[in-house]
Amino acid sequence: MNNLYRKHFLLKGRVQRVGFRTTTEQKARDIGVTGFVKNKLNGSVEVIAEGTKKELIQLHNFLKQGPSRAKVNKIKTSKKEKIEKRNFLKFKIEY
Repeated sequence: MNNLYRKHFLLKGRVQRVGFRTTTEQKARDIGVTGFVKNKLNGSVEVIAEGTKKELIQLHNFLKQGPSRAKVNKIKTSKKEKIEKRNFLKFKIEY
């Protein structure tokens, strides 16, 4: 039985130029999540993640804080979307 989900996160606050993408990539890979993290032109950070419910919860908990120099003011999330298979081979930074 496949228990994989996809979730979209949009983070606002002091989330660029503080190492957010690099630390998110490392944390997501440690957790086992696939997907990407990307800076947006409006100063926010976007994350698309795929994994189990437990893995997505772990990532969400990390994203609430981010790296030490970050200050996350708001996280907008989508509902978990059940998926049949992963669309990403690993978690990476997109530019």
